[in-house]
Amino acid sequence: MKRFLLAVAVWVFFSAFPAPGQETRGTITGTITDPSGAAVAGARITARNTQTNTVVQGASSGDGTYSMPYLLPGPYSISVEVQGFKRSVREGVELRIAERINLDFRLELGATQESVNVTEEAPLLEVNSATSGQVIDRRRISELPLSEGNPLTLVQLAPGIVVT
Repeated sequence: MKRFLLAVAVWVFFSAFPAPGQETRGTITGTITDPSGAAVAGARITARNTQTNTVVQGASSGDGTYSMPYLLPGPYSISVEVQGFKRSVREGVELRIAERINLDFRLELGATQESVNVTEEAPLLEVNSATSGQVIDRRRISELPLSEGNPLTLVQLAPGIVVT
C-alpha cells in the first residue's frame, strides 16, 4: 500500500508540471541608430503583414532596441519613423515559424516626408537560436504522395526530423 501511495504521489508531482508547448509565432528585434551610431529612442516601428494586411506597432526603448514578439509567420514590411529622420522601410522580410529575426536600422537625417527603402533580404540561416520551424503549404500537400493518405507523414519533410 505504501508503494502504491508513493507511486501515486510521484505521478501527481511530475504531472503537475506543464509540458512546454511549441510556439508558432515569431519575433522581430533590433537596434535603431542614427548616422553616428548613437541609439535613437522613441522611434515608431510598424510591422505590416503583406498577406493579411495586419499591422503591429511598437517603439524603441531608451537604448534604441525594440522587440516585436508574437508575430504570425508570413511576409512583412517593416517601417521605422521618428521626428527629424527619414522614414526607413524594409520590404519582403519573411518570418517563419518560431523564428527570431534581428533587423537593425540606421536612420538618415532629413525631413519626415522623405523615406529610404531598403531592399535587403533577411538571412535564410537562423543564427540567434537553435529552434527551427517549417510551413508546409497547400501546394506541397496536394503534390506529394502521402503514405496511406496520412497527413502526419508530412512531419518527415521538416529539417532535422528522423523517423525510426
